[in-house]
Amino acid sequence: MPYKTLTPQVADAEAFAYGGEATVEAAPVLASRTRHQRVTFISQNHTNPVGGIQRASARLYNALQGQFDLARFDYAHLPLHLLRKASEWAVHPSRADASVVYCDATISGLIGTIAYGRTRNRIVATVHGLDMIAPLAPYQALVRRMLTRVDHLVCVSRATAEQASSRGADPTRITVVPNVAEEVPELPLRNAETFDRLEALTGFDLRNRKVLFSLGRPVVRKGFAHFIETTFPLFDDDYVYVVAGPRPTPPRWLRTARGLLSKERYKRLQIACGCHTCHDHLVTLASNHPRVIYLNNVSEEVRNLLYSIADVMVVPNQPVLGDMEGFGIVVLEASARGLPVVASRLEGITDAVTDGANGLLVDHDDPRAIHAAITSVVDQRRRTPELAQQIREFTYKTYSMERIATTYTEIFDHLFQEMAHERRLRL
Repeated sequence: MPYKTLTPQVADAEAFAYGGEATVEAAPVLASRTRHQRVTFISQNHTNPVGGIQRASARLYNALQGQFDLARFDYAHLPLHLLRKASEWAVHPSRADASVVYCDATISGLIGTIAYGRTRNRIVATVHGLDMIAPLAPYQALVRRMLTRVDHLVCVSRATAEQASSRGADPTRITVVPNVAEEVPELPLRNAETFDRLEALTGFDLRNRKVLFSLGRPVVRKGFAHFIETTFPLFDDDYVYVVAGPRPTPPRWLRTARGLLSKERYKRLQIACGCHTCHDHLVTLASNHPRVIYLNNVSEEVRNLLYSIADVMVVPNQPVLGDMEGFGIVVLEASARGLPVVASRLEGITDAVTDGANGLLVDHDDPRAIHAAITSVVDQRRRTPELAQQIREFTYKTYSMERIATTYTEIFDHLFQEMAHERRLRL
């Protein structure tokens, strides 16, 4: 593995009792710079970040304030920005090599390499998963071109780095940097009042139940339906499985394309758009199983209530050709709240779950092993009240913004040093 990685590695998972201590080297404190080096962020939406990628990019931008001379441009504002820069470079060509361009996702990287590829700027792109491997041949041709043109590539997991390397990215210019654990508000206590409030909002009484909780878009790779069919029947009657996520709404053009494409091509397009869902199947399963609850478009209050009363977060992903879990941000959302995770040992999830520290990893195709892991975690959590605090502390130490920002700073500094060396050679 020639690329660098910031994610913690546990050499012997069996050496860790669940909830045991897992040490991670602390990141150095960011030191302010007296020199001002320009870093230009390209993002889909910095003004009103709503998605996980956009929020992560906005947080990184804020964390680097004072370290660099920062600028940022949303896709919508990019044409005007490029016209201004083109005129500036025409008058002052030396300014063309004065900055690092940071692209926060694959689409941003495509834009960045097209817009800045012929300048002396250095381009850094972060790739996440499906945004890079979406199974569309023309798109893949563009992605391969972008991966070979960026000066440094940040991958959110080792699985993403392997996919990037297989598409031509230089492994020596790849760094694995995980996603950041967002600061979360203090959750409601798990008490009678919390259960009352949840019942009032959802109509479900979960008192005296052992609650398994999954959260996310109901796409096939998440494995929710597969878990209900193959693993949940193994649990005793006091277990309840709650799945919550947005109701999928495919764009109109995608629905129109259904009648124009073969079944296989339409499936690939669904995967690329994040619309390869099992929503209807989940509705059927929940209606036929009294201990399965499927909720759509839940409010933030309901989501926090579910985090409070849940015993374990279940991440039962399954492999899907042309799709992947680049990291598994829901794992950090759960463990930042002290909720232990049992997840498939699959793709980028293995960088979000450190076995024995914030959860357990289990083979995705072994229902009995998944059942055994979940029941052991549920029992241990009820016997060990301090487990939640241990998980929170590990998560914020391992996936802190300070630690991630320090790594990006080192990457940018290295590229500025490269540019300075080239300028000296040209003199």
